[in-house]
Amino acid sequence: MKLERRAFVVALAGQALFRGTRADDRAALLAAAWERGGVYSREVAERLPADRWGFRPVPEVRSFHEQVVHLATATLGFADLILGAAPAPRLPSAPTVDEALALLSMASTRGLAAMRALPVRGDQRVPWSRRLWTGETVSLWSVAETMRDHATHHRAQMVLYLRLQGIVPPAYVD
Repeated sequence: MKLERRAFVVALAGQALFRGTRADDRAALLAAAWERGGVYSREVAERLPADRWGFRPVPEVRSFHEQVVHLATATLGFADLILGAAPAPRLPSAPTVDEALALLSMASTRGLAAMRALPVRGDQRVPWSRRLWTGETVSLWSVAETMRDHATHHRAQMVLYLRLQGIVPPAYVD
């Protein structure tokens, strides 16, 4: 209960950060937070020795390696949607640890480009929404916020995997 209350307060604080903020300031804040998160994701991924990337807490969940690859590929998909880019090329079916780290760095960079490309009031550089393959239209801001939430979720799982392996994660600087 105490943990749930703390998580709720943190979520409210995060929303309060953007309330009343101009869209261009909001975009800059979101891009800065994304950049810090990308650096931290790479630090977390590099903390686990390569020979332990196959670790999974229980059989039903992704391995650490799969978490890194999923985080990166999903980020590329979200970023490409925001940027209006063609989908990223398909990956090898089982990328090596070095390939997964390179992919994570590439995803972080493309995610940052997407955050910086978000439209602000009066901005005509990019459309404010895009049509999905499902036919549904989504706001680019909604996609960006979902991309950040998704990255945070999987990065947090990676931190937990480190702890379960007896490894202290890098310090998080907000």
